[in-house]
Parts: sequence; C-alpha cells; structure tokens
Amino acid sequence: ADRSGADQTRLRGAMIEWDPYYLDRGIRRPLPAERRERQAFTHERVQEARASRDDLRADEAAVDSATAALAIREHAAIQRRLAQLEAANTEALMRNTEALDAVRERIRDLLEQAFVLPDGRRVFKTGDGTQVFDEHGEAVSPDEIDPDEIDDAYPSWEDYRQEREAEAALGAEREDLLEQQQRLDEAREHLDQGKLTAEDLDDLEAELGPAPNAQPVAETEARDPSAEGTAGAERSGPEARAPATAPNTL
Repeated sequence: ADRSGADQTRLRGAMIEWDPYYLDRGIRRPLPAERRERQAFTHERVQEARASRDDLRADEAAVDSATAALAIREHAAIQRRLAQLEAANTEALMRNTEALDAVRERIRDLLEQAFVLPDGRRVFKTGDGTQVFDEHGEAVSPDEIDPDEIDDAYPSWEDYRQEREAEAALGAEREDLLEQQQRLDEAREHLDQGKLTAEDLDDLEAELGPAPNAQPVAETEARDPSAEGTAGAERSGPEARAPATAPNTL
C-alpha cells in the first residue's frame, strides 16, 4: 500500500541530517550540503587512515615474526658449527691422549730393557756402535762404558730418542688443544649470552685451523726395528728385544 503523506513526511525528516549546533538548542535546521560533504570526506579519510594503520601494524608484525624466525635459524646454525668445532677438538684430545699413553708405555718398556750402569743410569748405544747416551740424552764417555760392552740386543739410542721426541711433540700438541678448548668454552659462553655472531665464529675457526691429528706425530703401534737395517735378528716386541740374560750392571 502507498505510504500516507504523514508517513512520507516523517521518513524524509528521519533521513535529514540536522545541524547539531542548532539541534542542541532545540532548533531543527538541516545541515548545509557543504558541511555534509566535508564531514563525509573527513569520515572517509579517517577510515582510510585507520585501515592504513591496521595494515602497517600487520606488516610490522609480519616483519617482526620473520626477523625472529631468521634470528632463530642463524642461532641454530652457529650452534651447530660451534658444536662441530667442539666435537673435533674433543676427538683430537682423545687421539692425543691415546697416542701419548702409547708412546709413554713404549718408553717404559725401553727403559726396562736398557743396559744399566752401576750408578743406576740406563743407557743406550747408537746404531753405529760408536756412542752411548743415558736416558736423559746425556752422552756417556767411553771411560764410563765402552760401547762394545753393550750387546746389540739392547734397545738402541735411535729407538729411545725417537720415542722421546714423539712424546715431546704430543705434549706440545696437547697444550695447543687445551688452549683451543678454552677458546671454544669462551665462545660457548658468548653464544649462550647471545653475543656470538657468525662472523665471530668465522674468525675463531680461522684462528683454530683444522683439528690436529695426533697419529702422524707418533704412531700408536711400535715400530719394527728390522726395517731400520739394524744388525741382529728381527725384534718386534719387548720380549724379543730384551737380551737373553738379565741386563749387565757392571
């Protein structure tokens, strides 16, 4: 049904935007078209600004999330690299310890098999049979012992000297490894504090270099003296190298 004239009038009145200045004073005066347009424009700009602000906040949140994820990945990568360096250094220390124990065991065997002077010094004759040295590397004069008095079955000076040199080299290597371990411990502490960067780890890795291998310095297996061209039968173990009778103490 058609709306009545009164209803249409009330509808148009409800759709009219009244001027709030006059409306507060009980006067119903329509809002001028210019002001309506200005208010509509302002409202539109406010809505756009709010939308832009919300978009910016969403972008910032996404960037923060991506940055955090990247930081986590970088930290994990640094942690893996540091763990690899620590594992390599620990393995090198273990090899060094094994090699050092082995060479010291061979030194003890050589000392037990060595020719013993009356004053208790253990001595070794050179392979060419011309000189004698004691366990500390000091030359022993012919007045104290003639090299010919020491049977060739006793361990040679060259055998003993090589083991002592290997022991010294392994000892120096161990000191280096322990120093590197200290550097790695400090790096681990910095990593836990969030202060270790990939560049710091690059510098540390370059300074440390590859983990040393203790085996080339001194083989863990006893050498075969027969390969050295020494006189006498082949000797491959402590029992074979020891003289048939007890060491002469003169």
